[in-house]
Amino acid sequence: PRGVTISGRIDSLDQFLKFARSKRWAFKRLDLDYPFHCALVDPIRQPLMQTLADIRPHASKIPFYSTVKGGIVPGEALDAQYWWENVRQPVAFEAGVKALTEDGYRVFLEIGPRPVLGAYVNDILKEASLTGAALSSLDRADSEAVDPIARIAAGVVAHGAGAGGRGDADLGALPG
Repeated sequence: PRGVTISGRIDSLDQFLKFARSKRWAFKRLDLDYPFHCALVDPIRQPLMQTLADIRPHASKIPFYSTVKGGIVPGEALDAQYWWENVRQPVAFEAGVKALTEDGYRVFLEIGPRPVLGAYVNDILKEASLTGAALSSLDRADSEAVDPIARIAAGVVAHGAGAGGRGDADLGALPG
């Protein structure tokens, strides 16, 4: 509701940064080595499709919430074309999170070393007047954690997962 992530050529992003500063908009450059979700990834389409050609998707036992389609996608639809679209197409993150909240999910765990989505999730929850939590998992700044898996599991349980509601054993998947 309040934020957007953009990708593209560095010179275009630099121009947007100047514009954003002139409007006094907050802007944070993400420390990423790849330009997903824009035309800059088009050259990898053919090699990626060849690499993924042997994928044989099948029906899933748990719901798969997609930020490509903005809702549940049947497991048998997760073929090479779907994964290419996941790399290339704009992200329907808000629609995906809203689909999860409409189905009762309230605890969101971002899996990866560079958590960036928590503020977006919190904004979506706030706009919908919902109580929930957006947790990070493997934050690089968390190098002192002796057992990060135990810390992550404790955080998820402390925020309500496993308390008899949605998400006990049927966690939805939301690829980032």
